[in-house]
Amino acid sequence: MIIHYAEILISYAEALYEYDGSISDTKLEETINYVRNRAGFTVKLTNAFVQNNGLDMLQEIRRERMIEFIDEGLHYDDIIRWKTAEEVLPKAVLGLLYNSLDSPAIPENTLSARMTDANGYYKGEKLYDEGKIYVIEESGSRSFNPQRDCLYPVPSYEIGASGGNIKQNPHWGNEN
Repeated sequence: MIIHYAEILISYAEALYEYDGSISDTKLEETINYVRNRAGFTVKLTNAFVQNNGLDMLQEIRRERMIEFIDEGLHYDDIIRWKTAEEVLPKAVLGLLYNSLDSPAIPENTLSARMTDANGYYKGEKLYDEGKIYVIEESGSRSFNPQRDCLYPVPSYEIGASGGNIKQNPHWGNEN
C-alpha cells in the first residue's frame, strides 16, 4: 500500500483537532498549509481565517482532505469514519456551473433537464444558491443503512474457506 505524505499530514491535522477540539496555527502551517504550498496554493488556513468567515475548523480540515484526495477513492470510507454517510449519501451530487459559452459543443437542451433553475431549485428541491448547476445524481439515488453499511460484506469464498470460523457481517444475509 502506498500512502501519500499529504495524507499523513492531513490525517495528523484531523487527529490533532479531534483530540483537542482545536489546532494551533503552527500545526496548521506544518500540515494543511504545507500541502497547500506544495500545490502552489498560497491562501493559508488559519484560526483567524476560520473565525472571521464563520467556518468550522473540523469541516475545513475535512474539506481539505476531500479536495486533496478527490480521485483516490478515500471519501466513501472517510464519510463512514466521520459518521456522516447517512446524511451525505442521500443528497444530490452536483456538478459544475454550466456556461454555454465555455462548452458550445454540448447542446443546451440536452442538459437543461438536469440543471438547477435560476434560483437553485431542481425538481422542487433547493440544491444551490445559483442556477445552471448540473445535477450529476438526484437526491435519493443513493442510500446508507448504518445498521449494515458501516461494515463491508465478507466474501462468500472467505466464509466457505474458513471452515465455519468466519461469519457474515450483520445485516448482509446468511446470518446464523
